[in-house]
Amino acid sequence: MAFKRDKVIRSAEKYVSKGKLEAAIKQYRKVLDEQPNDVNTLNRVGDLYSRLGRDEEAIRFFKKIAEQYTSDGFFVKAIAINKKIIRLDPSHLEVYEKLAELYAKQGLMNEARSQYQVLVDNYLKQDDHASAINVYQKLTELEPENPSHHLKLAELYEEQDLYDEALKAYRTIAELMLEHDRGDEAARVYERAIEIHSEDLGFITDAVLGLKDGGFNGPAARILARAVELNPQAERIARLAGLEEEGGEPGEPGAAVEPEVDEEIEEEGPPGAARGELEPTPEGEAFDIGSVLEEDEEEGVFVLDLEEE
Repeated sequence: MAFKRDKVIRSAEKYVSKGKLEAAIKQYRKVLDEQPNDVNTLNRVGDLYSRLGRDEEAIRFFKKIAEQYTSDGFFVKAIAINKKIIRLDPSHLEVYEKLAELYAKQGLMNEARSQYQVLVDNYLKQDDHASAINVYQKLTELEPENPSHHLKLAELYEEQDLYDEALKAYRTIAELMLEHDRGDEAARVYERAIEIHSEDLGFITDAVLGLKDGGFNGPAARILARAVELNPQAERIARLAGLEEEGGEPGEPGAAVEPEVDEEIEEEGPPGAARGELEPTPEGEAFDIGSVLEEDEEEGVFVLDLEEE
């Protein structure tokens, strides 16, 4: 006997009009037995469960709709359904991640970032640092040139004593700054990284050579000096980088490389302050990496100021 869909739906609607929601749901489920991916019927059943106060059952149907819309490429509709789930129960954290991914597919980066931030805030409240790290890894993939994501990731790695991973994150920030000729800021980031893990001579070598190759000899010499204070073995890097304190003429192998100082700025500003450079962090004072970044008040995130000077 052929299934008479229209007749079953009319029967279900009669039950709804009489307030007999449970009976209506039973009729609609007959439709779903025949057509399990019928999004209109799935949505109708979900709404009826919601009216009965059975939100978890409603959410189960809405999630199926969202998955169907996503797989079919109807991202706007999938976003609407996922938002519907959040309104019913904001504790479904996996839905925020799905929303973030959907917004990213639509090119709506601010909205995607906002959803990821909700996730991070919840994970940190639960002391679930592993999940928070996972979210920031997704954010670095979403916006690879936004240093604030790499910064938060580095800080989380530090808190978990994952120093190798923290160094990689700090390296990324420094390299972003070097790409935009921000040598002093890059040096400050490298210095922060060296202070948390001065045992990694390979990282120190890459930092010093990266600055020197970029033409930032002064910052290179400064972070090498700090590295030697923290780890005397770093002194061997001086010969490799041509930053030894003795012998040779400036600029030649074996010559000391001093920070270049603009005479005019030196007269007007603090002693030793060079044009465009930040003042050295006073010894013993906590390093605030946010000081090398500028806060975008509209977006509420730290970003590099990449405007041409």
